[in-house]
Amino acid sequence: MKRLWERQADVDVPEDVKVPGVAGSMTRVHSLGTKALVGGFYFVMALTVVVAFAALVLSLSKDVTVSADASTVQQPQSDNASAAYAEGFVGAWLSASSTDHAALDTYLDASSVGMLPATGWVYRDLGLAGTETPEGSTLTAVTVAANVKETAVVDGKATESWPRRYFRAVVNSDGGLSPVGLPSPVSGPVPATSEITLRYPETVSTSSDAAITVSSFITAYATGAGGLDRYTTPGSAIAPITPAPFSSASLRSLNADKTSSAAPKDGETLHVLVGVTFKTAQNQGSASTYAMTLNARAGRWEVSALNPTPDIEKTNKPSSTKTPTERPTP
Repeated sequence: MKRLWERQADVDVPEDVKVPGVAGSMTRVHSLGTKALVGGFYFVMALTVVVAFAALVLSLSKDVTVSADASTVQQPQSDNASAAYAEGFVGAWLSASSTDHAALDTYLDASSVGMLPATGWVYRDLGLAGTETPEGSTLTAVTVAANVKETAVVDGKATESWPRRYFRAVVNSDGGLSPVGLPSPVSGPVPATSEITLRYPETVSTSSDAAITVSSFITAYATGAGGLDRYTTPGSAIAPITPAPFSSASLRSLNADKTSSAAPKDGETLHVLVGVTFKTAQNQGSASTYAMTLNARAGRWEVSALNPTPDIEKTNKPSSTKTPTERPTP
């Protein structure tokens, strides 16, 4: 027994073999559990942030969509849109017949119109004559003009004419465009009862420096002969007519708001009314009137603007004469 014990005692345990203790195992388990708990906590927090952000984005997108839809529905149509709509409506109404009213059906139920003519009207040159929208209303009264073909029998012969007729259509722009009732024939514009005087009392010689500038400018502007830079103020936005419609241009008359200087000072301004005669290579021509503004630079005149309307002085004096277009009344 003693020898057996001694033999057992002689067996050396390798130093590199270590038996883990219970306390060490528990510590490692606790550490792993803590890390898992902390990792789970951060994962839950990250997931919460992602979900909240997604909900916010979705909410904002819904708000934007709702706002855009509401704006689209509630925003009234412009007078231009109503006018264009009314032009189409009047054209469809004029041409509609009892057997062909497809165009009119796109605006309303033609069967509710009542009796349609056996033959629709033939028209041309349909155009806008005016609009009127009462304050705060969604209804716009649009007057449309058209040359309508009419036939009369004179001395046993059918005579064709194309008088200018006017029609008023009412358009509702609340939530879209729709007609209100049917177009109605109305009278045309009333001629003016007062004259206007153009504010160009001074006649300018066609041989003056101002006239030479204007004539050269008009030629380049309408015939394509040379550039405009030589006759316009630097930085001017005036562009020539393209393609050029005429082969020649001649100055017929020139009036100014004051006496033009032979040697103008820099910055001096002259407003002019220009009478022009144009011709094409086929000898077709037209007489036209331009209102312009000239500016002086380096001792010479340059065109700085083509004015959309001439300068006028209004009076309340009744007149049976035509409005002057070239030589104004001083």
